[in-house]
Amino acid sequence: MKAAIKNEIIKLWLRKKIVVLLIISIGMMILSATLSHFDSKEVKMASNEIYEMEKQSLKSLYSNKEIDSTYIERSLEIIDTKMVHNIPAEGYQTGAMLLFEEITGGFFISIILPFAVIILCSDMIVGEQTTGSLKSLLFSPLGRGRLLFSKILAVFFVLLGLSIFYFFLEYIITGTLYRFGGWTDQIVLTLINPGIYSVWQGIVLGFLLLIISMTFYILLAIFFSVIFNNVMSSILGFITFVLIQYTSPLYMEKIPYLYYSVFPNVKLALFLEGEGATQPYGVSLITAIVVIGLAIVLLLYLSMVIFKKRDIFV
Repeated sequence: MKAAIKNEIIKLWLRKKIVVLLIISIGMMILSATLSHFDSKEVKMASNEIYEMEKQSLKSLYSNKEIDSTYIERSLEIIDTKMVHNIPAEGYQTGAMLLFEEITGGFFISIILPFAVIILCSDMIVGEQTTGSLKSLLFSPLGRGRLLFSKILAVFFVLLGLSIFYFFLEYIITGTLYRFGGWTDQIVLTLINPGIYSVWQGIVLGFLLLIISMTFYILLAIFFSVIFNNVMSSILGFITFVLIQYTSPLYMEKIPYLYYSVFPNVKLALFLEGEGATQPYGVSLITAIVVIGLAIVLLLYLSMVIFKKRDIFV
């Protein structure tokens, strides 16, 4: 299995896919740091003023019968917690704080991750089937199931390494622009209820949730690559699903139950900042993890079954 994973990673490197992802990541990281730098120079209102405006806006939603009052009350509780502990509305301009903000909803998970998955997975099955290289692999002692699993793990390790590289350089750049440290600064995280945690705890939790989202994206792309007969169909299937997630706020009010199965941008880490209930239908972090966890298991199972049984591969 180790040899198969190593072989898949080498193939991704030889095809220049990893190099392309590194270039894209560096460019997006520089853009992120630049925007953060200019944003920090804007004149901001005092935190209490911002919080009061947010509270008034939330309270005005009570008159809307379509909005669950639980969502409003939880949002107000988060704001009150921040005010009691004097946590600035604009956050801290430190390397650690900006790293936390990037992990929980920055360019990496919003833009880089979906494109990276497309680049790595789009032709991993269908492409090799077209060139005929997959046929010889299917008759190896490794077996179909372990072969597919080795491809999944290869993509996972490449993306894991890419994310560590991205976030490390992000911290170096933002730390240079502002100041390093800030790991023990206080922030509000929403696990079950809003609570006070250190920034480093938020970074660890955010990164773990990022890995869950990463796994979901990989298995989704592999699933489309297994069920379709050409690369373009595989790519279009994945892009369509991602676009549905990005546009989900447009139809969630009409079909509220879809919120439990289609989380906007799969940004699980946003729940840590109390932003998981961006729609008026509040969903807990545990519920989100369970739903996406079940989706991961289902995608893996279906991909394995289809990959093992489809005659087209032989």
